[in-house]
Amino acid sequence: MNNGRDGAADTALTTGSLLPEAPPGAPGDGHSRRELLYAFLVVFLGITAVTLSQQNAIGLVPLKNLLKNELHEDKSATAAFFF
Repeated sequence: MNNGRDGAADTALTTGSLLPEAPPGAPGDGHSRRELLYAFLVVFLGITAVTLSQQNAIGLVPLKNLLKNELHEDKSATAAFFF
């Protein structure tokens, strides 16, 4: 006996949920979180690789370390030295 309802409505009423089940790959699915994590990881690694490959960024690291650790200069003096 159909009573004018379709099968999906009967299934929703018998399972106690008025919302249909989410399809695979929906936002609540575990796969989309993993894909988002992979996207963040790729962006982070890309930014890190580009920043570290620039000669002015990586070349200043030893000099900043020398000023900070050996000469005991504060942050403002180190920044003034490179400006």
